[in-house]
Amino acid sequence: MGYNYRIMRIYLAALTVILGLAFIIARHDEYATLKGSQETASPNKAAPAVEPNQNHPQENPKYSYWDSPSGHIFHNAFRWPEGTTVWAIILTLLAIAEQTGHTRKAAEATQVSAKATQQQASFMKEQSDLMVSKERAKLRFELDAFDLESSKAIIGHHIKGTVSIFGSTEALIEKTVFFAGILSEGDGEIGILPAPMAEVPNVIRPGSDPLKTWTILFRTNPMHLWVPTVDEGIEDVLSGKSLIFCKGSIHYTDVFNGKWAFRFNRRYKVYLLPDGQRTGGYWEDYGEPEDNGDYKAN
Repeated sequence: MGYNYRIMRIYLAALTVILGLAFIIARHDEYATLKGSQETASPNKAAPAVEPNQNHPQENPKYSYWDSPSGHIFHNAFRWPEGTTVWAIILTLLAIAEQTGHTRKAAEATQVSAKATQQQASFMKEQSDLMVSKERAKLRFELDAFDLESSKAIIGHHIKGTVSIFGSTEALIEKTVFFAGILSEGDGEIGILPAPMAEVPNVIRPGSDPLKTWTILFRTNPMHLWVPTVDEGIEDVLSGKSLIFCKGSIHYTDVFNGKWAFRFNRRYKVYLLPDGQRTGGYWEDYGEPEDNGDYKAN
């Protein structure tokens, strides 16, 4: 507003000067017309004879500034209305050009400011995301080493695992799924029973000790139904004829209202020597990469 006001004052002052000059010329024209009328009305009146100065015409009695080339130019430049109209158009064009330049500069400044604001907002979001990533709860699940004796239960066998929390805030458990079944390696993808993890609370607080959990180990019967595993099925695993497939997930919400799912899809294989003797076993990731790890829940 202040800049526009200053520009307006400058152009108003210029317009005032032009109108003032136009008024002076108009008065001169009025005087010249009146004088010419008087001379026309008294043609016989004798005028004193004065010899013109040929070397300095500006010193002649009837010579004035208005009769000089610059006077004619000045007269025509500010004569009303032709001259003043031209000047008004010139001033208007200058004002438009000035305003256009100012508008362009303001637009460029606004663009720079918007870009800086966007960069600042992006930086603040990155910092916020970094803080959330550092402080939010992160759950992890690991399967315990499989052992024939320790896996025995009242009903069949159990597959055991451990749930751990990382981060400085708590996790609200929405849902858990933990299924284990024995299949031959060529049987392909398993259809799981949606059994929850045992002994996992609704809220896991930061700094909590790792939580022990378990699920029943199943196998398929001749009717292709899942039933608790007996020792015969375990012997097939230990001999390398079958594998234990473990699949599940932990769905939870952090204190920043982020919804997450830690997924796992693993299988247990045994180490066999060339003579068929078993020396141990291990869990390995199975399936697609997104089947194992912590991901944003849909």
